[in-house]
Amino acid sequence: MDQQMDIYVNEEGPFGYSSKRKSLAKSSENIYESLEPNRTGPALSSAEDVKKSSCRAAAVGQGVLSLLLLTGLITLVHLFTKGNSEWEMKMALLHNSFTNLTQERDQLQTRYTNLTEGRDQLQTSYTILNQERDQLQTSYNILNQERYQFQKRIEDMTKEITDLRKKLQDLSNKQEWVYLSGSFYHVSSTKKKSWQGSRDDCVQKGADLVIINSREEQEFIRRFPKPMWIGLTDKETEGRWKWVDGTLLTQSYWMHLEPNGRLSRDEDCAEISNNFLSNSWNDDLCNIEKFWICEMTSPLYMARFVRGEQSEITDYVNLPEPSARSVGQDGGVTAAGSGGKLYRLVAVSFGLLCVLQVAVNISLHLYSFYSKTPDEAFNCTNLRSELITFDRFSQQGWVYFRRSFYYFSTEQSSWQKGRADCQQREADLVIINSKQEQDFTRQFNKVSWIGLIPKRANGTWKWVDDTLLTQSYWSPGEPNGFGGRDEDCVETRFLDRENSWNDIPCTDQNFWICEKMIEL
Repeated sequence: MDQQMDIYVNEEGPFGYSSKRKSLAKSSENIYESLEPNRTGPALSSAEDVKKSSCRAAAVGQGVLSLLLLTGLITLVHLFTKGNSEWEMKMALLHNSFTNLTQERDQLQTRYTNLTEGRDQLQTSYTILNQERDQLQTSYNILNQERYQFQKRIEDMTKEITDLRKKLQDLSNKQEWVYLSGSFYHVSSTKKKSWQGSRDDCVQKGADLVIINSREEQEFIRRFPKPMWIGLTDKETEGRWKWVDGTLLTQSYWMHLEPNGRLSRDEDCAEISNNFLSNSWNDDLCNIEKFWICEMTSPLYMARFVRGEQSEITDYVNLPEPSARSVGQDGGVTAAGSGGKLYRLVAVSFGLLCVLQVAVNISLHLYSFYSKTPDEAFNCTNLRSELITFDRFSQQGWVYFRRSFYYFSTEQSSWQKGRADCQQREADLVIINSKQEQDFTRQFNKVSWIGLIPKRANGTWKWVDDTLLTQSYWSPGEPNGFGGRDEDCVETRFLDRENSWNDIPCTDQNFWICEKMIEL
Protein backbone atom coordinates (compact mmCIF):
# COMPACT_ATOMS: atom_id res chain seq x y z
CA MET A 1 0.00 0.00 0.00
CA ASP A 2 2.89 2.21 0.82
CA GLN A 3 4.49 1.26 -2.50
CA GLN A 4 1.39 2.15 -4.35
CA MET A 5 1.27 5.42 -2.56
CA ASP A 6 4.86 5.99 -3.61
CA ILE A 7 3.82 5.49 -7.18
CA TYR A 8 1.47 8.47 -7.00
CA VAL A 9 3.83 10.54 -4.98
CA ASN A 10 4.13 14.04 -6.37
CA GLU A 11 1.39 13.32 -8.94
CA GLU A 12 -0.32 16.54 -8.16
CA GLY A 13 2.77 18.69 -8.04
CA PRO A 14 3.16 21.33 -10.64
CA PHE A 15 5.36 20.59 -13.53
CA GLY A 16 5.74 17.06 -11.87
CA TYR A 17 5.86 15.02 -14.96
CA SER A 18 9.55 14.05 -14.68
CA SER A 19 9.19 13.41 -10.92
CA LYS A 20 6.24 11.21 -11.69
CA ARG A 21 8.34 9.10 -14.05
CA LYS A 22 11.08 8.82 -11.48
CA SER A 23 8.58 7.66 -8.84
CA LEU A 24 7.17 5.05 -11.19
CA ALA A 25 10.61 3.72 -11.99
CA LYS A 26 11.54 3.59 -8.33
CA SER A 27 8.32 1.79 -7.50
CA SER A 28 8.99 -0.79 -10.16
CA GLU A 29 12.41 -1.37 -8.80
CA ASN A 30 11.00 -1.79 -5.29
CA ILE A 31 8.40 -4.14 -6.59
CA TYR A 32 10.91 -6.31 -8.28
CA GLU A 33 13.27 -6.16 -5.27
CA SER A 34 10.53 -7.17 -2.89
CA LEU A 35 9.44 -10.02 -5.07
CA GLU A 36 12.77 -11.69 -5.22
CA PRO A 37 13.29 -12.49 -1.43
CA ASN A 38 9.70 -13.50 -0.94
CA ARG A 39 9.27 -16.20 -3.51
CA THR A 40 8.12 -18.82 -0.95
CA GLY A 41 5.23 -19.12 1.29
CA PRO A 42 2.09 -17.25 1.48
CA ALA A 43 3.72 -14.11 0.48
CA LEU A 44 3.92 -15.40 -3.09
CA SER A 45 0.24 -14.95 -3.83
CA SER A 46 0.20 -11.51 -2.31
CA ALA A 47 3.13 -10.54 -4.46
CA GLU A 48 1.48 -11.89 -7.50
CA ASP A 49 -1.62 -9.94 -6.70
CA VAL A 50 0.40 -6.88 -6.18
CA LYS A 51 2.26 -7.56 -9.36
CA LYS A 52 -0.91 -8.01 -11.28
CA SER A 53 -2.38 -4.93 -9.77
CA SER A 54 0.72 -2.97 -10.62
CA CYS A 55 0.74 -4.22 -14.18
CA ARG A 56 -2.89 -3.44 -14.49
CA ALA A 57 -2.35 0.02 -13.16
CA ALA A 58 0.61 0.56 -15.46
CA ALA A 59 -1.37 -0.64 -18.41
CA VAL A 60 -4.22 1.62 -17.51
CA GLY A 61 -1.88 4.56 -17.04
CA GLN A 62 -0.19 3.90 -20.33
CA GLY A 63 -3.56 3.61 -22.05
CA VAL A 64 -4.68 6.84 -20.52
CA LEU A 65 -1.43 8.43 -21.51
CA SER A 66 -1.72 7.01 -25.00
CA LEU A 67 -5.28 8.28 -25.21
CA LEU A 68 -4.19 11.65 -24.00
CA LEU A 69 -1.31 11.63 -26.43
CA LEU A 70 -3.58 10.63 -29.30
CA THR A 71 -6.08 13.26 -28.32
CA GLY A 72 -3.28 15.80 -28.16
CA LEU A 73 -1.97 14.65 -31.51
CA ILE A 74 -5.42 14.81 -33.08
CA THR A 75 -5.94 18.20 -31.53
CA LEU A 76 -2.55 19.32 -32.76
CA VAL A 77 -3.22 17.95 -36.24
CA HIS A 78 -6.61 19.64 -36.30
CA LEU A 79 -5.21 22.86 -35.06
CA PHE A 80 -2.31 22.61 -37.48
CA THR A 81 -4.59 21.82 -40.38
CA LYS A 82 -6.96 24.60 -39.46
CA GLY A 83 -4.10 27.02 -38.89
CA ASN A 84 -2.47 25.97 -42.15
CA SER A 85 -5.70 26.55 -44.07
CA GLU A 86 -6.14 29.94 -42.47
CA TRP A 87 -2.49 30.69 -43.17
CA GLU A 88 -2.90 29.66 -46.79
CA MET A 89 -5.99 31.86 -47.04
CA LYS A 90 -4.15 34.71 -45.43
CA MET A 91 -1.22 34.11 -47.77
CA ALA A 92 -3.57 34.13 -50.73
CA LEU A 93 -5.16 37.31 -49.47
CA LEU A 94 -1.76 38.80 -48.83
CA HIS A 95 -0.64 37.75 -52.32
CA ASN A 96 -3.74 39.32 -53.84
CA SER A 97 -3.20 42.43 -51.76
CA PHE A 98 0.42 42.47 -52.84
CA THR A 99 -0.58 42.08 -56.47
CA ASN A 100 -3.17 44.83 -56.14
CA LEU A 101 -0.73 47.07 -54.35
CA THR A 102 1.86 46.37 -57.03
CA GLN A 103 -0.66 47.32 -59.74
CA GLU A 104 -1.71 50.39 -57.81
CA ARG A 105 1.94 51.26 -57.35
CA ASP A 106 2.51 50.91 -61.10
CA GLN A 107 -0.60 52.98 -61.79
CA LEU A 108 0.52 55.59 -59.32
CA GLN A 109 3.96 55.56 -60.93
CA THR A 110 2.35 56.01 -64.36
CA ARG A 111 0.14 58.78 -63.04
CA TYR A 112 3.11 60.38 -61.43
CA THR A 113 5.03 60.16 -64.68
CA ASN A 114 2.03 61.60 -66.58
CA LEU A 115 1.60 64.34 -64.01
CA THR A 116 5.29 65.12 -64.25
CA GLU A 117 5.03 65.32 -68.03
CA GLY A 118 1.84 67.36 -67.73
CA ARG A 119 3.55 69.65 -65.27
CA ASP A 120 6.44 70.07 -67.69
CA GLN A 121 4.01 70.72 -70.54
CA LEU A 122 2.10 73.19 -68.42
CA GLN A 123 5.34 74.86 -67.51
CA THR A 124 6.26 75.03 -71.18
CA SER A 125 2.76 76.31 -72.04
CA TYR A 126 3.00 78.81 -69.24
CA THR A 127 6.33 80.01 -70.58
CA ILE A 128 4.94 80.19 -74.12
CA LEU A 129 1.81 82.00 -72.90
CA ASN A 130 4.01 84.41 -71.03
CA GLN A 131 5.96 85.05 -74.20
CA GLU A 132 2.75 85.39 -76.24
CA ARG A 133 1.36 87.72 -73.59
CA ASP A 134 4.46 89.85 -73.91
CA GLN A 135 4.19 89.72 -77.70
CA LEU A 136 0.50 90.61 -77.54
CA GLN A 137 1.27 93.42 -75.18
CA THR A 138 3.92 94.64 -77.58
CA SER A 139 1.50 94.23 -80.52
CA TYR A 140 -1.18 96.04 -78.55
CA ASN A 141 1.19 98.91 -77.87
CA ILE A 142 2.21 98.99 -81.53
CA LEU A 143 -1.44 98.86 -82.64
CA ASN A 144 -2.25 101.61 -80.20
CA GLN A 145 0.47 103.73 -81.72
CA GLU A 146 -0.67 102.81 -85.23
CA ARG A 147 -4.26 103.60 -84.25
CA TYR A 148 -3.30 107.08 -83.21
CA GLN A 149 -1.21 107.42 -86.36
CA PHE A 150 -4.10 106.17 -88.53
CA GLN A 151 -6.49 108.41 -86.66
CA LYS A 152 -4.21 111.34 -87.33
CA ARG A 153 -3.78 110.36 -90.96
CA ILE A 154 -7.52 109.94 -91.42
CA GLU A 155 -8.16 113.30 -89.80
CA ASP A 156 -5.51 114.88 -92.02
CA MET A 157 -6.90 113.16 -95.11
CA THR A 158 -10.44 114.11 -94.16
CA LYS A 159 -9.36 117.71 -93.81
CA GLU A 160 -7.40 117.50 -97.06
CA ILE A 161 -10.34 116.03 -98.97
CA THR A 162 -12.68 118.57 -97.40
CA ASP A 163 -10.33 121.32 -98.57
CA LEU A 164 -10.10 119.73 -102.01
CA ARG A 165 -13.84 119.44 -102.18
CA LYS A 166 -14.16 123.10 -101.26
CA LYS A 167 -11.61 124.02 -103.92
CA LEU A 168 -13.50 121.92 -106.42
CA GLN A 169 -16.75 123.58 -105.49
CA ASP A 170 -15.13 127.02 -105.62
CA LEU A 171 -13.72 126.27 -109.04
CA SER A 172 -16.99 124.85 -110.32
CA ASN A 173 -18.84 127.92 -109.07
CA LYS A 174 -16.60 130.28 -111.00
CA GLN A 175 -17.75 131.42 -114.39
CA GLU A 176 -16.40 129.62 -117.45
CA TRP A 177 -14.28 127.06 -115.61
CA VAL A 178 -14.64 123.65 -117.24
CA TYR A 179 -13.30 120.37 -115.86
CA LEU A 180 -11.79 117.74 -118.16
CA SER A 181 -9.45 114.83 -117.37
CA GLY A 182 -7.83 116.22 -114.25
CA SER A 183 -7.69 119.91 -115.25
CA PHE A 184 -9.91 123.00 -115.08
CA TYR A 185 -9.97 125.36 -118.05
CA HIS A 186 -10.95 129.02 -118.13
CA VAL A 187 -11.57 130.75 -121.46
CA SER A 188 -11.52 134.55 -121.37
CA SER A 189 -14.65 136.06 -122.85
CA THR A 190 -14.78 139.81 -122.29
CA LYS A 191 -11.27 141.21 -122.66
CA LYS A 192 -8.27 140.64 -124.86
CA LYS A 193 -4.70 140.89 -123.63
CA SER A 194 -1.14 140.35 -124.77
CA TRP A 195 0.48 136.97 -124.24
CA GLN A 196 2.19 138.15 -121.04
CA GLY A 197 -0.93 139.93 -119.81
CA SER A 198 -2.93 136.78 -120.46
CA ARG A 199 -0.44 134.69 -118.53
CA ASP A 200 -0.50 137.16 -115.62
CA ASP A 201 -4.29 136.84 -115.48
CA CYS A 202 -4.04 133.03 -115.34
CA VAL A 203 -1.40 133.18 -112.59
CA GLN A 204 -3.64 135.46 -110.53
CA LYS A 205 -6.32 132.78 -110.81
CA GLY A 206 -3.90 130.13 -109.49
CA ALA A 207 -3.42 128.68 -112.96
CA ASP A 208 -1.28 129.26 -116.08
CA LEU A 209 -1.72 129.37 -119.82
CA VAL A 210 -2.82 126.00 -121.16
CA ILE A 211 -0.27 123.28 -121.91
CA ILE A 212 -1.52 120.93 -124.62
CA ASN A 213 -0.19 117.41 -124.11
CA SER A 214 -2.41 115.29 -126.36
CA ARG A 215 -4.60 115.21 -129.43
CA GLU A 216 -7.67 114.93 -127.18
CA GLU A 217 -6.81 118.12 -125.31
CA GLN A 218 -6.11 119.87 -128.62
CA GLU A 219 -9.53 118.82 -129.94
CA PHE A 220 -11.18 119.96 -126.73
CA ILE A 221 -9.60 123.44 -126.84
CA ARG A 222 -10.20 124.14 -130.51
CA ARG A 223 -13.95 123.74 -129.97
CA PHE A 224 -14.00 127.21 -128.39
CA PRO A 225 -14.60 129.30 -131.53
CA LYS A 226 -12.08 132.09 -130.96
CA PRO A 227 -8.32 132.69 -131.43
CA MET A 228 -6.63 132.21 -128.02
CA TRP A 229 -3.15 132.39 -126.52
CA ILE A 230 -1.69 129.10 -125.28
CA GLY A 231 1.29 128.58 -122.96
CA LEU A 232 3.94 128.08 -125.68
CA THR A 233 6.83 130.45 -126.48
CA ASP A 234 10.38 130.59 -127.86
CA LYS A 235 11.31 133.87 -126.19
CA GLU A 236 14.42 132.43 -124.53
CA THR A 237 15.94 130.79 -127.62
CA GLU A 238 14.65 131.39 -131.12
CA GLY A 239 13.18 128.23 -132.60
CA ARG A 240 13.35 126.34 -129.28
CA TRP A 241 9.72 126.21 -128.20
CA LYS A 242 8.95 125.59 -124.52
CA TRP A 243 5.81 125.40 -122.43
CA VAL A 244 5.24 127.76 -119.52
CA ASP A 245 6.25 125.01 -117.06
CA GLY A 246 9.71 124.84 -118.70
CA THR A 247 9.19 121.56 -120.56
CA LEU A 248 10.24 121.35 -124.21
CA LEU A 249 7.65 120.96 -126.93
CA THR A 250 7.53 117.33 -128.08
CA GLN A 251 4.09 117.01 -129.71
CA SER A 252 2.85 119.91 -131.82
CA TYR A 253 -0.21 120.88 -133.83
CA TRP A 254 1.14 123.71 -136.01
CA MET A 255 -0.78 124.81 -139.06
CA HIS A 256 0.85 124.22 -142.42
CA LEU A 257 4.13 126.20 -142.79
CA GLU A 258 3.98 127.30 -139.13
CA PRO A 259 5.84 128.54 -137.16
CA ASN A 260 7.31 130.90 -139.70
CA GLY A 261 7.94 134.35 -138.19
CA ARG A 262 5.94 135.89 -141.03
CA LEU A 263 7.62 138.91 -142.67
CA SER A 264 10.62 138.35 -140.42
CA ARG A 265 8.62 139.45 -137.40
CA ASP A 266 9.63 138.32 -133.92
CA GLU A 267 6.69 135.94 -133.49
CA ASP A 268 7.63 134.27 -130.21
CA CYS A 269 4.21 133.29 -128.84
CA ALA A 270 1.74 130.63 -129.95
CA GLU A 271 -2.02 130.79 -130.38
CA ILE A 272 -4.93 128.59 -131.38
CA SER A 273 -5.79 130.37 -134.62
CA ASN A 274 -7.98 128.40 -136.98
CA ASN A 275 -10.42 126.35 -134.91
CA PHE A 276 -11.72 124.46 -137.93
CA LEU A 277 -8.38 122.72 -138.48
CA SER A 278 -7.08 119.87 -136.37
CA ASN A 279 -3.61 121.44 -136.58
CA SER A 280 -4.52 124.99 -135.61
CA TRP A 281 -1.43 126.53 -133.97
CA ASN A 282 0.11 129.74 -135.22
CA ASP A 283 3.01 131.85 -134.00
CA ASP A 284 2.35 135.55 -133.57
CA LEU A 285 3.70 138.71 -131.97
CA CYS A 286 3.44 138.44 -128.19
CA ASN A 287 2.14 142.00 -127.73
CA ILE A 288 -0.97 141.48 -129.86
CA GLU A 289 -4.08 141.29 -127.74
CA LYS A 290 -6.14 138.12 -127.95
CA PHE A 291 -8.39 135.94 -125.82
CA TRP A 292 -6.62 133.26 -123.82
CA ILE A 293 -7.24 129.95 -122.10
CA CYS A 294 -5.98 129.12 -118.61
CA GLU A 295 -5.40 125.64 -117.23
CA MET A 296 -5.35 124.63 -113.57
CA THR A 297 -4.33 121.10 -112.70
CA SER A 298 -6.77 119.56 -110.25
CA PRO A 299 -5.16 119.19 -106.79
CA LEU A 300 -6.18 115.52 -106.74
CA TYR A 301 -4.69 114.99 -110.18
CA MET A 302 -1.50 116.78 -109.13
CA ALA A 303 -1.28 114.54 -106.07
CA ARG A 304 -1.37 111.56 -108.39
CA PHE A 305 1.33 113.08 -110.56
CA VAL A 306 3.56 113.77 -107.53
CA ARG A 307 3.31 110.09 -106.52
CA GLY A 308 4.96 109.22 -109.82
CA GLU A 309 1.93 107.83 -111.61
CA GLN A 310 1.56 108.34 -115.31
CA SER A 311 -0.73 111.24 -116.17
CA GLU A 312 -2.48 111.42 -119.50
CA ILE A 313 -5.42 113.42 -120.76
CA THR A 314 -7.44 110.95 -122.76
CA ASP A 315 -11.11 111.21 -121.92
CA TYR A 316 -12.77 114.09 -123.73
CA VAL A 317 -15.98 112.69 -125.08
CA ASN A 318 -17.16 114.23 -128.32
CA LEU A 319 -14.30 113.53 -130.69
CA PRO A 320 -14.88 112.06 -134.14
CA GLU A 321 -11.65 110.03 -134.37
CA PRO A 322 -12.59 106.36 -133.96
CA SER A 323 -8.99 105.41 -133.32
CA ALA A 324 -8.87 107.54 -130.20
CA ARG A 325 -12.22 106.49 -128.71
CA SER A 326 -14.63 103.56 -128.61
CA VAL A 327 -18.05 104.38 -130.07
CA GLY A 328 -21.25 103.35 -128.31
CA GLN A 329 -24.41 102.06 -129.85
CA ASP A 330 -25.80 105.55 -130.29
CA GLY A 331 -22.65 107.01 -131.78
CA GLY A 332 -21.64 108.60 -128.47
CA VAL A 333 -18.13 108.10 -127.29
CA THR A 334 -16.88 106.31 -124.20
CA ALA A 335 -13.51 107.34 -122.81
CA ALA A 336 -11.13 105.70 -120.37
CA GLY A 337 -9.41 108.70 -118.93
CA SER A 338 -6.76 108.75 -116.33
CA GLY A 339 -8.50 111.66 -114.64
CA GLY A 340 -11.35 109.27 -113.88
CA LYS A 341 -8.92 106.66 -112.59
CA LEU A 342 -7.56 109.25 -110.21
CA TYR A 343 -10.90 109.79 -108.53
CA ARG A 344 -11.47 106.06 -108.35
CA LEU A 345 -8.06 105.67 -106.70
CA VAL A 346 -8.82 108.40 -104.18
CA ALA A 347 -12.28 106.98 -103.45
CA VAL A 348 -11.04 103.42 -102.94
CA SER A 349 -8.04 104.52 -100.86
CA PHE A 350 -10.12 106.73 -98.63
CA GLY A 351 -12.77 104.06 -98.30
CA LEU A 352 -10.15 101.51 -97.23
CA LEU A 353 -8.77 103.93 -94.68
CA CYS A 354 -12.26 104.43 -93.28
CA VAL A 355 -12.83 100.66 -93.07
CA LEU A 356 -9.42 100.23 -91.44
CA GLN A 357 -10.26 102.89 -88.86
CA VAL A 358 -13.53 101.16 -87.96
CA ALA A 359 -11.79 97.74 -87.78
CA VAL A 360 -9.04 99.05 -85.51
CA ASN A 361 -11.57 100.70 -83.21
CA ILE A 362 -13.58 97.50 -82.88
CA SER A 363 -10.63 95.13 -82.49
CA LEU A 364 -8.97 97.21 -79.79
CA HIS A 365 -12.28 97.99 -78.00
CA LEU A 366 -11.66 101.69 -78.26
CA TYR A 367 -14.69 102.73 -76.32
CA SER A 368 -13.69 106.34 -76.33
CA PHE A 369 -14.06 106.44 -80.10
CA TYR A 370 -17.30 104.52 -80.43
CA SER A 371 -19.36 107.67 -80.59
CA LYS A 372 -17.33 108.95 -83.55
CA THR A 373 -17.28 105.77 -85.60
CA PRO A 374 -20.82 105.95 -87.13
CA ASP A 375 -20.36 109.55 -88.24
CA GLU A 376 -16.93 108.82 -89.67
CA ALA A 377 -18.24 105.77 -91.51
CA PHE A 378 -21.21 107.78 -92.81
CA ASN A 379 -18.96 110.59 -94.04
CA CYS A 380 -16.59 108.10 -95.66
CA THR A 381 -19.47 106.35 -97.39
CA ASN A 382 -20.97 109.59 -98.69
CA LEU A 383 -17.66 110.92 -99.92
CA ARG A 384 -16.75 107.63 -101.52
CA SER A 385 -20.13 107.48 -103.28
CA GLU A 386 -19.73 111.04 -104.54
CA LEU A 387 -16.21 110.43 -105.83
CA ILE A 388 -17.21 107.16 -107.48
CA THR A 389 -20.10 108.92 -109.24
CA PHE A 390 -17.76 111.72 -110.26
CA ASP A 391 -15.27 109.15 -111.53
CA ARG A 392 -17.88 107.22 -113.50
CA PHE A 393 -19.12 110.24 -115.41
CA SER A 394 -15.63 111.63 -115.85
CA GLN A 395 -14.27 108.46 -117.42
CA GLN A 396 -17.31 108.25 -119.71
CA GLY A 397 -16.20 111.55 -121.20
CA TRP A 398 -18.65 113.98 -119.59
CA VAL A 399 -17.50 117.59 -119.05
CA TYR A 400 -17.88 119.04 -115.54
CA PHE A 401 -19.07 122.65 -115.14
CA ARG A 402 -20.68 124.36 -112.15
CA ARG A 403 -21.85 121.24 -110.25
CA SER A 404 -23.09 119.39 -113.34
CA PHE A 405 -21.71 116.97 -115.90
CA TYR A 406 -22.54 117.58 -119.55
CA TYR A 407 -22.54 115.15 -122.45
CA PHE A 408 -22.45 116.48 -126.03
CA SER A 409 -23.70 113.96 -128.57
CA THR A 410 -21.76 113.14 -131.71
CA GLU A 411 -24.77 112.12 -133.80
CA GLN A 412 -28.09 113.76 -134.62
CA SER A 413 -31.61 112.59 -133.86
CA SER A 414 -35.07 113.85 -132.94
CA TRP A 415 -35.74 115.61 -129.63
CA GLN A 416 -37.44 112.54 -128.15
CA LYS A 417 -34.62 110.17 -129.12
CA GLY A 418 -32.07 112.61 -127.76
CA ARG A 419 -33.89 112.72 -124.44
CA ALA A 420 -34.20 108.93 -124.34
CA ASP A 421 -30.43 108.69 -124.79
CA CYS A 422 -29.87 111.08 -121.87
CA GLN A 423 -32.25 109.14 -119.64
CA GLN A 424 -30.44 105.92 -120.52
CA ARG A 425 -27.29 107.66 -119.24
CA GLU A 426 -29.04 108.46 -115.92
CA ALA A 427 -29.41 112.12 -116.93
CA ASP A 428 -31.80 114.31 -118.93
CA LEU A 429 -31.67 117.03 -121.54
CA VAL A 430 -29.91 120.14 -120.27
CA ILE A 431 -31.79 122.68 -118.12
CA ILE A 432 -30.27 126.14 -118.47
CA ASN A 433 -30.63 128.13 -115.24
CA SER A 434 -28.07 130.89 -115.62
CA LYS A 435 -26.23 133.08 -118.08
CA GLN A 436 -23.02 131.21 -117.28
CA GLU A 437 -24.60 127.91 -118.24
CA GLN A 438 -26.07 129.46 -121.38
CA ASP A 439 -22.63 130.75 -122.42
CA PHE A 440 -21.06 127.41 -121.61
CA THR A 441 -23.46 125.37 -123.78
CA ARG A 442 -23.06 127.61 -126.82
CA GLN A 443 -19.25 127.58 -126.64
CA PHE A 444 -19.14 124.13 -128.18
CA ASN A 445 -20.40 125.47 -131.48
CA LYS A 446 -23.11 122.85 -132.09
CA VAL A 447 -26.79 123.33 -132.79
CA SER A 448 -28.25 121.15 -130.02
CA TRP A 449 -31.51 120.16 -128.37
CA ILE A 450 -32.17 121.46 -124.84
CA GLY A 451 -34.73 120.23 -122.27
CA LEU A 452 -37.47 122.83 -122.92
CA ILE A 453 -40.99 122.00 -124.11
CA PRO A 454 -44.32 123.87 -124.17
CA LYS A 455 -46.89 123.40 -121.42
CA ARG A 456 -50.06 122.63 -123.33
CA ALA A 457 -52.54 124.10 -120.85
CA ASN A 458 -51.68 127.74 -121.36
CA GLY A 459 -48.88 127.79 -123.92
CA THR A 460 -46.11 128.54 -121.40
CA TRP A 461 -42.82 126.68 -121.56
CA LYS A 462 -41.46 124.25 -118.98
CA TRP A 463 -38.28 122.24 -118.45
CA VAL A 464 -38.09 118.45 -118.52
CA ASP A 465 -38.13 118.42 -114.67
CA ASP A 466 -41.57 120.16 -114.85
CA THR A 467 -40.28 123.50 -113.53
CA LEU A 468 -41.57 126.53 -115.37
CA LEU A 469 -39.31 128.63 -117.55
CA THR A 470 -38.39 131.82 -115.67
CA GLN A 471 -35.18 132.97 -117.35
CA SER A 472 -34.99 132.64 -121.13
CA TYR A 473 -32.49 133.29 -123.91
CA TRP A 474 -34.77 133.36 -126.98
CA SER A 475 -33.34 134.73 -130.18
CA PRO A 476 -35.20 137.86 -131.35
CA GLY A 477 -38.64 136.96 -132.71
CA GLU A 478 -38.62 133.53 -131.06
CA PRO A 479 -40.56 131.40 -130.29
CA ASN A 480 -42.76 131.92 -133.30
CA GLY A 481 -44.00 128.62 -134.77
CA PHE A 482 -42.46 129.67 -138.07
CA GLY A 483 -44.65 129.06 -141.11
CA GLY A 484 -47.51 127.77 -138.94
CA ARG A 485 -45.51 124.69 -138.02
CA ASP A 486 -45.91 122.85 -134.74
CA GLU A 487 -42.57 123.93 -133.25
CA ASP A 488 -42.78 122.39 -129.76
CA CYS A 489 -39.08 121.79 -129.05
CA VAL A 490 -36.13 124.13 -128.46
CA GLU A 491 -32.60 124.21 -129.78
CA THR A 492 -29.54 126.44 -129.31
CA ARG A 493 -28.95 127.67 -132.85
CA PHE A 494 -27.50 131.18 -133.08
CA LEU A 495 -24.30 130.35 -131.18
CA ASP A 496 -22.60 133.68 -131.83
CA ARG A 497 -25.29 135.41 -129.77
CA GLU A 498 -26.03 135.26 -126.08
CA ASN A 499 -29.73 134.84 -126.90
CA SER A 500 -29.54 131.79 -129.11
CA TRP A 501 -32.72 129.75 -128.53
CA ASN A 502 -35.03 128.81 -131.34
CA ASP A 503 -38.25 126.77 -131.43
CA ILE A 504 -38.36 123.99 -134.01
CA PRO A 505 -40.37 120.83 -134.80
CA CYS A 506 -39.43 117.99 -132.47
CA THR A 507 -38.88 115.60 -135.36
CA ASP A 508 -36.01 117.59 -136.83
CA GLN A 509 -32.53 116.15 -136.51
CA ASN A 510 -30.10 117.84 -134.09
CA PHE A 511 -27.29 117.08 -131.72
CA TRP A 512 -28.28 117.13 -128.04
CA ILE A 513 -26.82 118.03 -124.63
CA CYS A 514 -27.37 115.86 -121.56
CA GLU A 515 -26.96 117.15 -118.00
CA LYS A 516 -26.35 115.25 -114.76
CA MET A 517 -26.13 117.24 -111.53
CA ILE A 518 -23.37 116.11 -109.13
CA GLU A 519 -23.17 117.69 -105.68
CA LEU A 520 -19.60 117.68 -104.31
